[in-house]
Amino acid sequence: MNLLDKLLFKSIDTLNKKGAHTNPLRIKENIRKFLEKTSKEFIGYLNNSSIGADIGSGYGILSDVLKPIRVYNLDINPPTSGYLPQIKGDAEKLPFKDNSLDFVLFFYSFPHFNNPKKAFEEAKRVLKYNGKFIAMMEFLRYPFQKRLIELNEISMNQIIYNEINQEKKNYFSKKDFEKWVNELNFKKINIKEYPPTRKIDIIFKTKKILYILEKQ
Repeated sequence: MNLLDKLLFKSIDTLNKKGAHTNPLRIKENIRKFLEKTSKEFIGYLNNSSIGADIGSGYGILSDVLKPIRVYNLDINPPTSGYLPQIKGDAEKLPFKDNSLDFVLFFYSFPHFNNPKKAFEEAKRVLKYNGKFIAMMEFLRYPFQKRLIELNEISMNQIIYNEINQEKKNYFSKKDFEKWVNELNFKKINIKEYPPTRKIDIIFKTKKILYILEKQ
């Protein structure tokens, strides 16, 4: 086992011991702290009369953080304990009319879609002219993802394995995503790259980027 594998094992084991991927209360607590901090970066582009959707919303915590702004929580499998309003729906076939939303939110949800580019196209369809596309993206180096799959039997629990395996199948790079931005003629309003904070991110040079785009 090489040094990178040893460091990877150590990082994953630490997360597991803290319940970062298995303890529902810890998960919600960590998500809320992150969203409360990150929302400060884009809330200035919205107003109290804005209506939007959080695509791949999970528990829908972001809709609570952004109150009184109205946010529809959409997820393919919405949890029973999530914030309302919840909509069961597919990011690749959004249940909203053309040009109907002021903003759409995607927080780490793109890798979970079967066809990420189709989800991007759907976001553009439902946005109003000058509507905001706000996405927190995490670009992982493919060898890192592949290595996680290979090491599953040794180190990772099933929850982490399922998440990474899905992302591996739907892998796209930062270059791919920015190509889609140009093809769909979105205007770049603000792009912020966050420095790595976890050992795994530092070792494998993971890029976390907040995109704020505008429909033209």
